Parts: sequence; structure tokens; C-alpha cells
Amino acid sequence: MVGMSHLDHLRDRAGTVAALIVAVAAGLAGPASADQLRRQLTSHPADDRSPRWSPDGNLIVFESRRSGAWDLWVVRPDGSGLKPLTDDSGNDRQPTWSPAGGRVAFVSDRGGSPDLYLLEIGGRPRRLLAAEGRESQPDWSPDGRRLVFVSDRGGEARLWTVPVDGGIPRPLPEAPFEVASPRWSPDGSVIVCSTRALSDGAEDDVVLLDPEGQAPPVLVSKGPGSAAHPVWNRGGDSLIWVGAPPGQGEAQLATAGLQGKMSAFFAQGFARLAELDRSPTAALVVYAAAPSGGGFDLWIENLPRR
Repeated sequence: MVGMSHLDHLRDRAGTVAALIVAVAAGLAGPASADQLRRQLTSHPADDRSPRWSPDGNLIVFESRRSGAWDLWVVRPDGSGLKPLTDDSGNDRQPTWSPAGGRVAFVSDRGGSPDLYLLEIGGRPRRLLAAEGRESQPDWSPDGRRLVFVSDRGGEARLWTVPVDGGIPRPLPEAPFEVASPRWSPDGSVIVCSTRALSDGAEDDVVLLDPEGQAPPVLVSKGPGSAAHPVWNRGGDSLIWVGAPPGQGEAQLATAGLQGKMSAFFAQGFARLAELDRSPTAALVVYAAAPSGGGFDLWIENLPRR
């Protein structure tokens, strides 16, 4: 069984984290500091979404409809080097870099239904799973051996894992249904995701899961407001997600420390926020955001100081 001591430790702290989220939502955390820096990374009439940093921090892969169908593109963090990774009549979406940086896993319907594919950088994509359901939102384990993903192959949207070099997909038995946005922790002991199963579909909550499925979910964000698209901060001691504080219709990015540190909201002023990723080498977040009446572009912003 992998990482149970870390999961138990996180379970003990879940109540503290929930209290912090409530405190932040009540307005105890101030606005972003004056030196909070934000810049637009992409600008196109078509949508740009699902950004992911490469492990060395030198590239960002994302999905875009700028060529018609959804394809995978890469760009440097300074906005240079924009180019496509895929060019197919089907839709290639939700890319994620392998820990070594030589491969990208993604979802494509080029074979009919949405399936998992692997792309060797400079090579051609190959399908990892045969169509038995609708697969989405893959993420690599830190050792590069497995992918966690969302699938409805069992009838409901649940989390599954599969070896990347061939093997049988397996569901996480203790994972709730109606899940989204799974992310493996940096040490591989925990998977974080969002779910509406614990709030009767009213809003998204963030939960921690044992990848081996031998412990029940640990609720992190239960309280006023929603929380979606969670990602790990560097080091695995805190999280960042899209949140909507109570009484405020504007979605923002929120940080939540797992060791009792105060949280903060940032990336304010957008009508919609979607997928995000934290830089592996700098205190930066890349995210997809849209103004009122506009499409999604990618933005980079400094993380608030703790």
C-alpha cells in the first residue's frame, strides 16, 4: 500500500484546512498585493485551454481551436515559440507532460470516441486504451508508470488508473463518482480531484484519495463556496484551485495551505476561469480565463506571497 502515512496525516489536517477556507471566504484574507504580476500569454479569437508546464518549465502545452478542431500546441512562457504539436481532423485535448518530459498524454476522438493517447515528442500519437467508455483528464504518476484519468466505462464518471506501457485499467474503489481534474501529489502518495458527489451536485468540493483505493476520501474544501480544478503547489504542502467565495459571483484562484497557513484569492476580474497549472521551477501559475462575452486565453500570474 503506497503512501498511507501521508494520507492519514492529510486526513488529520483536513478540518484545519476547511476552517481556513471558511475564514478566507469570510474575508479574512486580503486582496492580492500591489506587486502581483499578471500577463497574457495567448490571444486568439478561438479558445485556448488546459495549459500544462513541461517538467523543466521551458514550455507550456495546451489545447486550442485556432486551426478549427481542437489540437495541441506549445508555447514558451515568454510567448515565443508558438507551434502545433498535433494537426488532426479529430479533437485532441487535455494534454499532460510525462515527468521526464519526453511524452505527452492526451485525450482524442480521432478514433471515434474520446480515448487516451500517448505522443512521443517528435513522433506520432498512439492510442493507449481501446474504446470502452469516454476517457478524459489524464495525469501522470510522478514515477511515470501510470496515468490516472476520468472514465464513464463503469456507467458513472469515476477515477481509473492504467500503466502507460500496457496493462489493465483499474478503478479506484473508494473514489466518489462525478469526479474531475485528478492530480497526483508530487510524492505519488495522494490524488487530489474535485467532485460534486458530496454536496448533492450543488457545488464542487476538493477531496484527497489514496491511489491504491484502500482508504476513504478525505474532504478538504467543504464549506461555503465552490472549489474546482485543484493542482498541487510545489512541494505538495498546499493546493491551488478555482474558487468562488460566498456572496461573490466572480470565480478566482485560491491557495489553501495544508499546514495551517492562511489562504489567499488572486486572478481576479475575469468572467470565467478554467484549467490551471503551477510552474515546476518558479512561483508562477498559468491558467485559462475569459472576460465577459469573450473566449478563453492563457494567462500567467505570480503566486501571492505566503
